Amino acid sequence: MGLDSKAAQVLGADVSHTAVVSPKGQGKRLMTAGAVRQAAGVAGMLAHDAVAGKSRPDAPGGFTGGYIVMALTADSVAFLTMKRGLLRNSVGELLDRVDRAEVSALTFGSGLTTVPLTVSLTDGTAWELEVPRANKRSAEKLVAAFASS
Repeated sequence: MGLDSKAAQVLGADVSHTAVVSPKGQGKRLMTAGAVRQAAGVAGMLAHDAVAGKSRPDAPGGFTGGYIVMALTADSVAFLTMKRGLLRNSVGELLDRVDRAEVSALTFGSGLTTVPLTVSLTDGTAWELEVPRANKRSAEKLVAAFASS
């Protein structure tokens, strides 16, 4: 069962597209954490985690770490936690769900390891997310489907 069908079970609605995203800065934190782990060992890693945890930006549902499954339904855009598994990923709990009419724009930026994705709402809220390079194609399909309807 893919992320689309798992998200549909949680949301109780048909899901046309899903994409894996994360709060802005997640990719940089992961790369920095790997470098710190190699250079400074466990003590450096613990120090890095303490500092990095204080500067995370706002994201859907106030989520601060890990990956998010962004799901597009006929009438909403939903954000769910992603559970990492040994063989395949799964969908966790619902973080936030907004009506499609409340989303004014989904816009991509450019980047080398991750691609910025901004979700702009009609009330002026903007969630700055990023798409891991490996998930760019599914995010592009989701944004195109959103724009076409």
